[in-house]
Amino acid sequence: MRCKHCKTKFEPKQFLQKFCMQTDECISSAIAFTKAQKEKEWKKSCQKERKEYYEKNRKLSDYEADAKKVYQAWIRKRDENLPCISCSKTTDNCWQGSHYFDANRFSGLIFDERNCHKSCEQCNKFHHGNLIGYRIGLVSRYGEEFVKTLENESDAKRKYKYTREELTEIKNKYTKLLKL
Repeated sequence: MRCKHCKTKFEPKQFLQKFCMQTDECISSAIAFTKAQKEKEWKKSCQKERKEYYEKNRKLSDYEADAKKVYQAWIRKRDENLPCISCSKTTDNCWQGSHYFDANRFSGLIFDERNCHKSCEQCNKFHHGNLIGYRIGLVSRYGEEFVKTLENESDAKRKYKYTREELTEIKNKYTKLLKL
């Protein structure tokens, strides 16, 4: 084996010995190397502890944000060959997942696949979902009965509080679907 510092061949006396330890420079290099390794291990353990701490102390809103991000990506993938639900535009730089019933007011419908469809940025962001066009798009895509069923269920699902487990399960489900 060759010394990491002076590059001379030597026979290691300990397992994984990297320095020959025959000159003062090799010894000081070995000490510096060991200190660097220990500091690296210490930083890694600190990062692990910090990650565990933040995972343990995450808020429900953090779990919901993670689930929404994956869910919205899946909606865009599901509808990738379809036009905007509200205006039927087929080209846009920034497709979004738009909710027919507002996700902030109808929390039970946030992750309902019938309530969320691909929409252009113009309709979703600047026209607040373009709800009249959205309803027309839903009726033409799925039929009047579909929309009436969704509208009838909306009031019952106005207020719903997801648990951490449900949000984690939703995130995992849509992460898996995105990979297919």
